[in-house]
Amino acid sequence: MILLKHPIVTILFVLSLSILSYQVLTILQQLIHRYRASYIDSVSVSLKDLFLLFDPKDVLKTSLILGIFLALITYIFIGNILISILLAAIGFFVPKIYLSHVKKKRLETFGIQLIDGLSLISNALRAGQSLPQAFSLLVAEMPPPISQEFGILVKEYELGVPINTCLENISKRVKSKELELFVNSILVCGQTGGNLTETFDNIAMIIRERIRLEGKIDSMTSEGRSQGMVLTLMPLALGLAFYWIQPELMGALFTTIPGRVILLLIIVLDALAWYLTKKIIDIDI
Repeated sequence: MILLKHPIVTILFVLSLSILSYQVLTILQQLIHRYRASYIDSVSVSLKDLFLLFDPKDVLKTSLILGIFLALITYIFIGNILISILLAAIGFFVPKIYLSHVKKKRLETFGIQLIDGLSLISNALRAGQSLPQAFSLLVAEMPPPISQEFGILVKEYELGVPINTCLENISKRVKSKELELFVNSILVCGQTGGNLTETFDNIAMIIRERIRLEGKIDSMTSEGRSQGMVLTLMPLALGLAFYWIQPELMGALFTTIPGRVILLLIIVLDALAWYLTKKIIDIDI
């Protein structure tokens, strides 16, 4: 500190500190721009898959507004900056998590609809229609989301895209195991000359049995999921309750170094417990 009394040393110190601050701010700005671009790209793909005409930038603004709102409300009622930051992060990711949830439900609905779609296509082929005509009939008769996805396939075929390429495109776009089985069966039968109607009936039976098994597994593991959710949220609920009753006692978790270490350990162990529980009950068939 004695050296800072000299003007030249003081100027050099301030200059070095300014350059360091500028570099740090530049790196932070680049990271923010990269994450913003990645977030917009990810949300744009989800919105496109869901056929939702929303601007990804509006979803980003909604995430920011929700995060700031939760942070302000939490800080007003609780007065703890760490909890406010935590809830702000949770609020920021809520729209993206919701889009992922809707996308997952849509994929499950698509798999269920594909059973009736296969029967419709098989009956159309038996009636003497071609495969593209059967797809057009499916688009006209079936509700979304299956009619939307096969509608894109039909439009691609009408624009001159080969039917095999159209099938590969819809398989890449939807990313459904049932649809992948359906597409591969058509491609194999096209090369080997198999009977498509019988193949579709067999695939429909396989998908129906698979959905039945998945429903049975979900019902058997529902208790485990409920217990995992309760045990994961219990530390948070108890912590908020204790903080509301005895804020001075719980304040040590946020104001002292040992308390912060314990709080971080609790969060890590709680997240690890939820991850392990989810891995145990998540049975893939």
